[in-house]
Amino acid sequence: MNVKRFGLILILLFLFNCNSLKDEKLTWLQGAWAKSKDDNVSFIIEKDRIQYLEYEGNFTIKINDDKMTLYEDFVKLSEYHILLLTSDSLHLQTEEGNTIKYCKIPD
Repeated sequence: MNVKRFGLILILLFLFNCNSLKDEKLTWLQGAWAKSKDDNVSFIIEKDRIQYLEYEGNFTIKINDDKMTLYEDFVKLSEYHILLLTSDSLHLQTEEGNTIKYCKIPD
């Protein structure tokens, strides 16, 4: 009985940790992003919404493990592998294997 209880506790801790990492990634993604500190803003992320300054549309993102999936009106547009995500850097790999680097623009 104690082994089952211990196993259940481990599973719950694992699931909680996964949700915490997902929430942390979403928190770090919030804000304005550009190709460099001197460039214009490429996009702004607020909650699960992404606003491209050059395009109109209802874009959303979902984070799952190290993947960021981009949707427009609930239709999947593309998926990116998150190579690096810190409080001020974002490196993505496209489905074609290209790497795109962004830096966060301070408020």
